[in-house]
Amino acid sequence: RTAIYARKSTKDEKQTSLPTQIELCKEFIARYDFLELTAVFQEDNKSGMFMDNRDEFLAMLSKAERGEIEAVVVVRLDRLARDLVDSTTTIKLLNTYGCTLLAGDDISNPNTPEGEFVRGILLCQNQYHARVTASRVMQGEIHNVQKGDCAGGQAPYGLKIVNKQYEINEDEAPAVRLIFAMTAKRK
Repeated sequence: RTAIYARKSTKDEKQTSLPTQIELCKEFIARYDFLELTAVFQEDNKSGMFMDNRDEFLAMLSKAERGEIEAVVVVRLDRLARDLVDSTTTIKLLNTYGCTLLAGDDISNPNTPEGEFVRGILLCQNQYHARVTASRVMQGEIHNVQKGDCAGGQAPYGLKIVNKQYEINEDEAPAVRLIFAMTAKRK
């Protein structure tokens, strides 16, 4: 009894789409007559750096805990998690449940010291790439703010975003001016 887990975050546009991940995993499963696909878990717009808010991931773990799946297939190890501790904890948890993780990019045999070492390198590499990507995104946001552009999200009350720049929202401006005037009088 085998499950597929596919995840994609919107920040990394070079990731393989969910349908492609699922198809690649199905092709992998079809190569082995002892694997039977019984469940597909997929999440879009979910970061692998965090474990919260990943309902499908938690549902997959729950099925593994109940013994309803014996193997989980992911197209790459980084689809499971992008944090080293989360990855190793999840793999150990799956193993505790009697569930094996099979990943397309994992050439290691985790039952040997060498294989465990290689898998550790892959997991560290995944975390490194996630951290580098996050750092680059943050540097881009800092650069945009330094240019006077908004960093995204909702504009603060009293302002609106026009062409990535903050402008006064004349509908809300009287309330903001009143708040500043009342604060200035107290001093």
